[in-house]
Amino acid sequence: EESLAEIDRHVARGTFVGIGEICQYVLGFETDDDVVLPLVQRAIELDVPIQYHASSREHTDGIDRLAERFPEAKLVMAHIGGMFNWPNGIDVARRHDNIWVDTSGYVMLCLGAMKRAFDELGPGKILFGVDYPLIETLPLICALRSLPASQDDLERMAWRNAAELFKLDIAWSDAS
Repeated sequence: EESLAEIDRHVARGTFVGIGEICQYVLGFETDDDVVLPLVQRAIELDVPIQYHASSREHTDGIDRLAERFPEAKLVMAHIGGMFNWPNGIDVARRHDNIWVDTSGYVMLCLGAMKRAFDELGPGKILFGVDYPLIETLPLICALRSLPASQDDLERMAWRNAAELFKLDIAWSDAS
């Protein structure tokens, strides 16, 4: 109820673009627990994405169930599913048109998850993220730029996908 009230306050101010990152392990419930279903339903009503932390099979399986149950929900899976679970995260995202993945975390560097997500999901389902200040930004930028992607696809992953998903009016100029 408090979360819904907070959403309403931001909607009234015109400052609301999405929900998350919902961290189940902090809050002590499952990804698709009944307690969060009103948040998912409100996100659907407002046509905004909801981002879930994902670092385990339990998390990605919960996102899989939510995507199945609420195909109109826009779900963002953080960390492509997690350090040791990213292959499953990619599989889950591939099965559902309403799941995007973000690239934040060390897993993108050490295990090649960003490259595999690009190869298997394509640039349209990837949101670039770094998890700063927990993760250094430059190595992840280098990993993004190392993908065999066109400039247009790099821009899509770096900012356009997020701007579209979160309905952000962003003016961009390439100063490089």
